[in-house]
Amino acid sequence: RLAVGIAAMGTFEIDLLTDAVVVNDEGRAIYGWDAAEPLTFEKVQGHFHPEDKEEVLRRVAAAIDPRGAGEFEVEQRIFRTDGELRWIRVRGRATVAGDGQRLQQLITLLI
Repeated sequence: RLAVGIAAMGTFEIDLLTDAVVVNDEGRAIYGWDAAEPLTFEKVQGHFHPEDKEEVLRRVAAAIDPRGAGEFEVEQRIFRTDGELRWIRVRGRATVAGDGQRLQQLITLLI
């Protein structure tokens, strides 16, 4: 956590069962979200550049496939809430439930 804070990286914890997203202060600053604004993965996707969205979601889907590597990395464009276009690099890791079949959450780091 200390390294993430020092590097000013945003962290996202996405619960793929409920669509709820927990984002640290740095992640909220990257997108321009208020501290108390409730977030969902669908809302996060609404900030993806249209030309990048399909590829990002393809890589996420591959990461959450139980037969896959469980990780992904992608560079993409996002639109902040103020309309500014920004490039980000996202690394993600899927976490599966104890039975090894059901996905619990996907944690991503913005770099």
